[in-house]
Parts: sequence; C-alpha cells; structure tokens
Amino acid sequence: MFDRPVSPAKLTPNEFGFYDALGKLHGSTFTTAPTLVVINGNDVRATFISADDVTTARRAVVEREGAYNASGFADTPNPDTSVPIPGTSGKTTHPSLMSASLVPGNGSAIDYTFDQPVGTVSTDPDLIEGFRAFTSNGSKIQATSATVIGSNTVRATFDSSTTNFYEELVYAATDEDAVTGQNGNGNIVGSAPIGGNVGAFATGFTHGPDARSVTFDNATGTVVIDLDQRVDPAVIDTAQFHLISSDGTDLGNPTSAPTVNQSSTPGDAFVTLQYAPTTLQQGVALQINGTYNPFGTTNSLAAGTVQPHAVQTFGAPGTEGLNGFAPAPNAVQIIAPAAAASAFRAVGSHVHTYVVIHGHKTKKHHSKKHHNKKHHSTKKHH
Repeated sequence: MFDRPVSPAKLTPNEFGFYDALGKLHGSTFTTAPTLVVINGNDVRATFISADDVTTARRAVVEREGAYNASGFADTPNPDTSVPIPGTSGKTTHPSLMSASLVPGNGSAIDYTFDQPVGTVSTDPDLIEGFRAFTSNGSKIQATSATVIGSNTVRATFDSSTTNFYEELVYAATDEDAVTGQNGNGNIVGSAPIGGNVGAFATGFTHGPDARSVTFDNATGTVVIDLDQRVDPAVIDTAQFHLISSDGTDLGNPTSAPTVNQSSTPGDAFVTLQYAPTTLQQGVALQINGTYNPFGTTNSLAAGTVQPHAVQTFGAPGTEGLNGFAPAPNAVQIIAPAAAASAFRAVGSHVHTYVVIHGHKTKKHHSKKHHNKKHHSTKKHH
C-alpha cells in the first residue's frame, strides 16, 4: 500500500520482493519477479511464484523506481521502502533500519539506527552510498562517508551541498550490506521517516518558497517579504514582483535588484524590494508571479520548462532523481500587509485563485510537501 495512487503503466516487478526470517530476499529478480496488479489506486498486489512461499515473509520491500505517481508529478518514483509484514515481528537475522534523524547543527549528516548492534561499516564507496536520503520531491542523495557512533547507530555524512536543502530531507533508506551486524550478517534494505523532520522545517503550502507575510514602508519605499524557507539569492527575477493598487492596477516592478537576508541553516528568508516611496504609497498588495500548474513536467526545472517565477530554493549538483536536488520555484501569490485594505480587483486569469489577504491564503495551492507537509514536509517527497 502506497501513500498515493500509483500508475499501473509504470510498475517494475523486479523491484518488489520480500525478506524471510533468515534475511533472504525473494522475488526481486527478473526471473522470479512477482505479477503486479494495482487495486484501489494506492494498493499494488504482488503475486509471487510458488517457490517463494509468502507465509515465510517478514518484511516487504519495494526498491526505488518500483512505482511512480499516477498523476501530478508523474515522473517521481517511490523511494527505497521496507515495511514489516502485518502479523509478524518484521525482524530477520540481519540488521534492518529502524529509525533515522537529522544531526542537530550539522547540516549534512543523518544518524541511522538499526534493530541490531552494528559490527562494522563497509569501506567500499559503492556500499557507503547505500546510506541514502530522499527529499520531499523524491530526489535521492547518497552518503560520502559513514561511521559507527553507537551500538546500533551509524552516522552518515553527505556532500556539503546538502546544507542548502537540509530542511527538505524527509526519508532515509539503506541498501543491502551497508553495515555488518555483530553476528556477521549484512543489513537488508530498510527505510524510515527522518525523525525531527517529518514535517520539515518549512511551514508553507507548497514545495517551493511561500510568502508568510509582507510589510510596506511607505516612507522609504521598502517592501520586505517573509518567505517560509531559504532561497537561492543568485536566482531572483525582479520582473516577477508587481505592486498592485486597490483597483487592480499594476504599479510596476521594484526599481533595483532584490536583496536577501537569511541564515546558512534552515529557516525563513527575508527578501527586500525597493520602490519609489510615492509609488509604494499607492499600493495595497504585492503580486508574486510563480508557477500556477503544479502538475506534470511543466513544473520541473530539470526539464527546463518551468513557468517564470520570482524565487526558488537552492539546487545541488548531480543528476536529478539520482544524486542531487532540483530547485523548487514559488507558487503565484498576492499578499497584502496586515494593515492594507482587504478589497482589490484581481489581475489576470489565474491570480485570483491564489489571493492572500492580511498574510493568509484564501485558497491553498497544491502541496508537494508531504508527511503532513506543509511529502515529500510535511514540506515539501512525495
């Protein structure tokens, strides 16, 4: 059972399998792959060959790209997933990942805790990469080093660029043989939500940066936008900010490039815009252009077809979906200062569905942030 509908046309049978009590993997090969049928949208029924006795199953496993979303971000696959079989202990004679948590104040490390004491961590770079983390939009990153720090716990460190999207990490997984238990057995595929970040640090409505509030300083012509997460200062489009009057007139863009004030750790970003004071005094709200269709590849920066947008999150080097993180653009919003007039005419054919008055959205934009996210975090995978 998945947390959202899956595409019947994009199932990969040899990514589905199960472990028995001795830690043997069944079904997950081309010759023994199960037959798959989608039932009730979110559920996939796997029928295994007779040699794979499902009564011996202890944990079900679906490795990455076993299934894809049925709609919306249809190019997003499942992360590596391992769950206990109902009615069993879910335990085998091999170590299995039980929990994972971000390391406070680090920005690029995650602690992985197993259900058995850990003897050693592999020194093979390919097996070290078996310590994985997934962002709320389904991107995967892989560890560059790992160290045993407790009886059952391994600390995995990721590329330093991870600090740019640390708040996006919502799910952890391990591939086989990343660690060896004290009984000499290598671990099985395991997965767990990342503790302390199930809801992520950002608290807006979409996967991209969301405006919480805006302030106008009529004396100086300064506009300050409070966004719910960090943005890439190098990718801000001044032309996507529009000051709006009470009758819906577009009073224009800022007169200079915006500036950003934010921390190097997860938290809000404050973007400052500059207008002529006489112009700002006529404005009652700020229109922030961004994406308005959250479905399909038109929202994918990796595909190069994303709509114009004002701001976006950081990205990271790597091939999207394998090792790296694609930046997420903001959704279109109109937001007014708390003291501004609350009635004004919407401009354009889409803007009115995203109006924000007194700092609160009147209609919530589609959220890609799962796990009560604000998914992918409860901000931001699937």
